[in-house]
Amino acid sequence: MLTNRSRNWPVAAAWLLLPALLLFTGCRTSATPDPDPSAGSITLAATYNRATHNLAVDATHSLGEEITISLNAPAWIEPVDGPTWAVPASGTLVIELAFAAAANDAANVTVQAIGADGATASQTVAIQRGLAVSIDNVTYNEPRLLAAVTVSAAEDSEVELTLAVDEALATAAPQQHTLTGGGDHTFDLELTPRFALAIGVGKSFGGGSGNVTLTATATDQFGDAVTATRAQAVSFTAVEIPAGCLVAVPLERQVELGDAVTIVVASGDFPAAAPFHYANGLGITAEETVCYSDNSWNIGIPGGAFEEFDGLWSTMDPVPASVLLPGDMMIQFNNIGNGRARVDFNVTPIGGSNTTAGGALMSFQLRPETAGPYTLGFQQFNEVKRTYYADSEYHEYYWDDISNVVDGIPNSFVVVE
Repeated sequence: MLTNRSRNWPVAAAWLLLPALLLFTGCRTSATPDPDPSAGSITLAATYNRATHNLAVDATHSLGEEITISLNAPAWIEPVDGPTWAVPASGTLVIELAFAAAANDAANVTVQAIGADGATASQTVAIQRGLAVSIDNVTYNEPRLLAAVTVSAAEDSEVELTLAVDEALATAAPQQHTLTGGGDHTFDLELTPRFALAIGVGKSFGGGSGNVTLTATATDQFGDAVTATRAQAVSFTAVEIPAGCLVAVPLERQVELGDAVTIVVASGDFPAAAPFHYANGLGITAEETVCYSDNSWNIGIPGGAFEEFDGLWSTMDPVPASVLLPGDMMIQFNNIGNGRARVDFNVTPIGGSNTTAGGALMSFQLRPETAGPYTLGFQQFNEVKRTYYADSEYHEYYWDDISNVVDGIPNSFVVVE
């Protein structure tokens, strides 16, 4: 039989155990820590430069911890290096992107930052590929060159498209075309040989063949620019000097200021009734801003020994043994008015014979003193005869045509700075 005291022992035991229960409950509560106010954070700012295809990432860790940057991007966007980059506590990282897809592709790229202490941050950036250009087809029919060019671009792009030819072999005026949102365009270029090659004895000029390099450049309103190149074989037909014509031919069609230009003076065939033996006078004219390049003149075609009787002189039988020449110090351009100047040459061979065959009489170099276009010509008479020739009996003749205008044979050049 239980007494009243024995009936109340559970209550008493509970009161005795209460402190231990409270202590045990408090320990379980302290096992989940409160947020640590000293934990770090990352400030992240990423921007994409469409013109350079660079992604600039500014990252700062609040506690000065090092930050590791990575990208989450589609397969067609590939960083040039990486795939992860370390940034100090605060700094700017520039990531160059490369693309392996069509120009009008766009995607979102996620920049992820993780601090050494585990802090994280991320930002999504929109990437637009920009531009692509290609030269798809080229046809050449002397002297015209047709080039089909394709541009891929975003629909909102205003694209300036140009096509230029390298000037190693031929020249052509660059052409420009505007496209909206990309598209196709065919350029029509007229090629001019870069050099007027002297063929054989120098009676024909302009022949030659080789490759020209075409460069297409597309530039949009964002400043993005891309290029494409393609080589094309071209050839130029030699042109023979007509009978009775005298020409002064610049072998270089374009030179830089300070460079010398080689000039070949050549003749077409002579009539049997007026054969050639002596070049009594060759009065060559040009703009007054030129001077003779010392010790540059040469008999016949350019190159070889000074008194090597090549060119027209090689057609004589026998070939001259020597030549009478004025001293080099006497050769100079003299103003003749209207912005023109004239330099006078004569070639008097010792020996030789009459010939009716045309070819190169001589060559020399002149040096332009200012940039701009230059056109060569002749002056036939100025107080005395300036341009004329004689046969073996010293009968004097004029050439039928000294206008220096023959289709296909250049008479001018351009000087650029």
